[in-house]
Amino acid sequence: MKSLKYILVLFVYLTISKNALAHYGSGGSSNTVSGYGCNLGNRVYTNKIGTSNFYGTSYDVYNYSGTNYPINWNNTSECNNINANDIDDKKRACWVNTYVNPTNNNSGVSYGTLVYYTLETCSVNPPVGLPLDDYIWVFVVVIGGIGAYFITRKGLIPS
Repeated sequence: MKSLKYILVLFVYLTISKNALAHYGSGGSSNTVSGYGCNLGNRVYTNKIGTSNFYGTSYDVYNYSGTNYPINWNNTSECNNINANDIDDKKRACWVNTYVNPTNNNSGVSYGTLVYYTLETCSVNPPVGLPLDDYIWVFVVVIGGIGAYFITRKGLIPS
């Protein structure tokens, strides 16, 4: 019967430990962003606002006032820049404008090339990793072991 008590304590401890460690997984999400945009040569505009038709040809229209990123031609990883190597040209024209043009009207548009891009984003204040995060499993084991000891010693689990 005494072994059943230790098995029960071990089961409770492992369940608690598993749930506690689940919160300390792989370290968060990736800091890269990918998507389609319109390349105007030195910048990629990423906010698609619609599609327009100009004499039988359909153009995706991207917002000139929306989010856009400079192209880094040196391919040195810089925050919020798209490396030239990280651009896949889709060989299709697109437009950049502040509005979606009516059919057969290209007034105010800038012609670009549709691309698929990947960029590395950087926050203004990046999170600081604490060395304790790497050793949380040690704290869980030690505190769980102490808890198991006191539970069995105080007789909280009947023999």
